Amino acid sequence: MNTMIDKPSRNCGAKHRRKRANKVCPPAVGNTVPPQILIVDDDTGYVESLSDAYRVVTVRTGRVAVERVKRRSDIDLAVIEYRLSDMSGIDVMKEIKDAAPSVLVIMVTAYGDEDVAVEAFRSGARDYLKKPFSKSELSTKIDFYLALRHADQQRRKNILPGPG
Repeated sequence: MNTMIDKPSRNCGAKHRRKRANKVCPPAVGNTVPPQILIVDDDTGYVESLSDAYRVVTVRTGRVAVERVKRRSDIDLAVIEYRLSDMSGIDVMKEIKDAAPSVLVIMVTAYGDEDVAVEAFRSGARDYLKKPFSKSELSTKIDFYLALRHADQQRRKNILPGPG
């Protein structure tokens, strides 16, 4: 059975303030929406740690992941398991990149070696993590690549002249 969790990352609304008095919520900056992360993995133990900082969508098969990206263009970064039940994580990444080239990909696996890492990078992955990895290591990498992308978008915006 494929599971999809599509929930907002934080709910810092007024009715939840008392319950979360010790939880720090980021200041609202305009109408910014937290980045959306797609997790494609049957082992989702690390997902809960990401749900406070991002909107997280979790799927267990490659086919569901590809269809999700084709149907909606709101994924910023995907964390894809190399070995999935229905197809290779590399194939999932290639199909996602064909449908949405701007999606950043981090490949994860418990079965990897140097050849798997090379294949992942050559196919378009931004990074590669071997399981087990710490939740903070994954969060740090996600933050880094999203910040890099944001900086690149800002740089391009400043270089390219607007309509005049």
